[in-house]
Amino acid sequence: MFYENERIIRKQMKFINQKATEMIDNFKSKDLNPDEITAALELLLEDPKGSETHSEIVNRAIVILKHTKESDG
Repeated sequence: MFYENERIIRKQMKFINQKATEMIDNFKSKDLNPDEITAALELLLEDPKGSETHSEIVNRAIVILKHTKESDG
């Protein structure tokens, strides 16, 4: 049972990471700089209609973007 739960959690995290990366790439394709992308993500985070999964994806995108900025700068 434990291994099944662990597998499900890994799958969910993979999905969240994939969607967060797609979200960042979508903003980058619109020629937004990292600060503008962060601002847009924070606005998405404030959406009252957003689900828990949506919030996790947006939070993960913010974390990925911050790590990218730190490694580039």
